[in-house]
Amino acid sequence: SLVASGSGTVTVDQILNFAGTVQLDAATGLTLADNLTAGGNVTMSSGGAGIQQTGGVLDVTGGTASFTGFGGTGDVLLGSAGNNFNVVNLSGRHITAVAGSGGMIVNSLSSGVNANVYLQAGAGGLILPGTAINAGTGQVSLLSGSTLLGMGALTGSIVLVQAPSGISITDNIAASSNLQMSSGVAGITQTGGAIQVAGPSSFAAGTGPVSLTQPGNDFASIGVTGGVVSLQDSNGVVLSGVSAATSLTVNANGNVSQTAPVVVSGTTTVNAGI
Repeated sequence: SLVASGSGTVTVDQILNFAGTVQLDAATGLTLADNLTAGGNVTMSSGGAGIQQTGGVLDVTGGTASFTGFGGTGDVLLGSAGNNFNVVNLSGRHITAVAGSGGMIVNSLSSGVNANVYLQAGAGGLILPGTAINAGTGQVSLLSGSTLLGMGALTGSIVLVQAPSGISITDNIAASSNLQMSSGVAGITQTGGAIQVAGPSSFAAGTGPVSLTQPGNDFASIGVTGGVVSLQDSNGVVLSGVSAATSLTVNANGNVSQTAPVVVSGTTTVNAGI
């Protein structure tokens, strides 16, 4: 085990390997510049510049890893593609957590006002706590190499979601700039919440279904690739390109127009001004 703290900055600049727990605390900045492996729980906290990974990898698969950037200015930036996590707790201003090839379970997440949240997991999938992520004018990026579970309400300027094994929308999504979602043939389905986007939206699901049919949805413009495509808009909507391998249904409470080709292999149904 390792316990270390400093009244200033703390830097890990050599390879550390512990079978037990690791606790690192710094007052003004914690820098991870080399590999750190722990068989037990890992706890790190810092004010000032927060926790920043400039090199090496973190390997914490035997326990829970908790990272806290406090004081309102402390970021948690763990962006190495080689990181391996099991369960993580993340609290700070800007949040970045990357688990390159494996999965990641986010047990808790707390980010700052108007701050970016970037979460990326590999083939093991990304599991979220189901709570709201509000980045304000910051960006929300949720990237999974396979499954994405536990996604709650999302708010940001740009909202980006990728999950090859499908995306399930059960709560509100608000993007003041643009929204991008992509999945595999499992598709993108909305069973709750409202999607409200001030700028362009794009949804790509290959030949999988894209079902965005909640009554509170409000898209400025939308581009879609899918099989069975179903869209609902509480106002008018601009179709900025649609490719539907099976069918297309659009229901809008205003005008429906297009700025790019709409290609549908089967039936197309458009209801405007309903």
